[in-house]
Amino acid sequence: MDQSNVINLGLFLLTAVGVLVSCWQALDARRARNDARVASADAERHEQAALDAARRSALAAEESASASTRSADASERIAAAVEMTATPPRPWLLEYEGGERWKAINNTGVNVDFVAVTGKPQAWVVPDTEVPRDVAAGESISFRLPKRLNSPSSVTVKVVWRNPDMTGDEYFETVRPQ
Repeated sequence: MDQSNVINLGLFLLTAVGVLVSCWQALDARRARNDARVASADAERHEQAALDAARRSALAAEESASASTRSADASERIAAAVEMTATPPRPWLLEYEGGERWKAINNTGVNVDFVAVTGKPQAWVVPDTEVPRDVAAGESISFRLPKRLNSPSSVTVKVVWRNPDMTGDEYFETVRPQ
């Protein structure tokens, strides 16, 4: 074997090793590309699943908010109904008419007898009539709260009456003279 054959054989073996290394790199690149495709497909599926979960979560949040709103509305209606039943309506409504004049409106829902208006302090409530009188439901009786330099900041008005069942009753309300 002469020298040129040995050199050619060495080059041949070196070339063969280079071909094997390049084939191995090609196979490795192909495996990596396939793994990347699988990973990309998995990422797409996970992304789609995350979007679906987010949509379901948003819908559930909207339904929960709607249910909470309905529950709050129902609670407010119940509270209003309880308040209406818990606090009876005022039997007399006191309204300012102008100047020194006020009126007490019968809000009892029935005609009442012997209605009289007084006050505390008594000198500050002057009824239009000294004699108690009958007042029909929804009607009123007038009185005055005189204005003076030494007028109190508030006066308690007392309305006394007799109900149709012959029982007496009274109502107190504090007002500020106008």
